[in-house]
Amino acid sequence: MNAYITDYDENHFRDATKFIPERYLKKGEGSGIPHYGDGAGSKLCAGSHLAHRELFTAFTVLTTAFEMKPSKQLSPRPVLN
Repeated sequence: MNAYITDYDENHFRDATKFIPERYLKKGEGSGIPHYGDGAGSKLCAGSHLAHRELFTAFTVLTTAFEMKPSKQLSPRPVLN
């Protein structure tokens, strides 16, 4: 399965070529699979399951290694640098 073709399929998402990140927040649009970055079917990346587990482990280690606190100076808008 070609990941590019499935990610930009107009039958899967309306305006598939436009950048609309909000489409992933709501349920009901598409097939429930937000993207096929790892491929699918016989073309599925052999290391995708290991990669997802490693990402989860790295995120868990980072969140437990540091003390996270909310900012004392709340900005009215997000800072995008």
